Amino acid sequence: MKDRLTNNIGLKVMSLLFAIILWMLVVNVDDPVDEETFRNVPVQVLHEEIFTTKASTYSILDGNETVSVTVRARRKVLSDVRSSDITVTADIRNRVSNSLSDATLPTDVEIKGFEGDYVEAYTNPRNIQIEIEPSAQKDFTISVKTNGTPRDGNTLGKLVADPKMIRLGGAESQINRVKKVVAEAQVSGLSKSQSVVAELKLLDADDEEIDPALFENNLGSEGLKVDVEILKTKDIPIKVEDDDINPASGYSIGKVTCVPQLVKVAGEEDKIKELEEIVIPAEALKLEDISSTQEVSVDLTKYLPDGIVLEDTTADTVIVTVPVEKYGTKVFTIPSNNIVLEKVAGGLKPTVAALENIEIHVMGSDEALEKMTEAPSVYVNMEPYTTPGTYTVPIEAELPEGCSLVGSPKVQISLEQQ
Repeated sequence: MKDRLTNNIGLKVMSLLFAIILWMLVVNVDDPVDEETFRNVPVQVLHEEIFTTKASTYSILDGNETVSVTVRARRKVLSDVRSSDITVTADIRNRVSNSLSDATLPTDVEIKGFEGDYVEAYTNPRNIQIEIEPSAQKDFTISVKTNGTPRDGNTLGKLVADPKMIRLGGAESQINRVKKVVAEAQVSGLSKSQSVVAELKLLDADDEEIDPALFENNLGSEGLKVDVEILKTKDIPIKVEDDDINPASGYSIGKVTCVPQLVKVAGEEDKIKELEEIVIPAEALKLEDISSTQEVSVDLTKYLPDGIVLEDTTADTVIVTVPVEKYGTKVFTIPSNNIVLEKVAGGLKPTVAALENIEIHVMGSDEALEKMTEAPSVYVNMEPYTTPGTYTVPIEAELPEGCSLVGSPKVQISLEQQ
């Protein structure tokens, strides 16, 4: 039996080796080693506390927060590997310092669930570069921005960020980039006041966004919110009082108008219900002795009731137009013998020197003139004239209220001794 096992031993060894090689060839042909590249795999930096304890921080250069990972393994294994199975780490403890401000971190790849099943796995690039710099903290006031519009019949009131301040910590150069911190809240369809979850926005000097992930903040688990006040809206007419507007002599005030005639206001529901009109008093116009049409700009906010605001805060000016009209005139022809001579001195006989008719012009409002369908009674006062002679005497007339004579019509009167 022993002779049979050792007989032709060389031939048997060669047969075994050939069988092994053949098996390997068959396996490799059926399931060969191949490689596949997985892109955008995030890099986890380990032991960041090394910089934190030294009041320093770091940032990854060249945008290498993610890397490509090449995996070499049999095709059957590669077909089961997913990007989520791959973990790439870079340990700060293994850094190679290039200078006081730069360092290189070698990367390490682990494929969970496939330990020992792949030939190799490596990143591209094989290392990541970091910049080391002092860390800083700074407090910022949070402003508010809203997206969308409330439900019809409602408008936005006060907007208050909660919290009003935020403390950001990170690389000093990145902290210095931040010029504005905004809480952005969605208010579409809101019909009552409430607290709304907001998104944190960091902006630079050009209003370009900066990734908040570059910083630590003190918002905690409650995050950022905005307290949104919702006010009811209503269209309210504007009334302008004109009782104390005084035109110049011979002029009258026409219909006073304003633009706009309606304004949309906002306020709490109970106050909005009570409001029927907004009154601009005449004294707000400051018009005295005017003889031409006036346009006056009025700040409407001065005449809003407490708790009422304009929906559009930029539309706070009302233009009030005060038309000024010259009184109309009416002409009457008075026969000279119709002129009544009053208070003639004793012993004197008066005679109207002109035998032709006398024309007078009466000025007044259209309404008053329309009522004068007949010539008024006219007279002259002869009391100042006590000696014979010819005198030019002013004519007076009995006119309705609101009317007056235009100019100073006169007539010649002769006084003779009786």
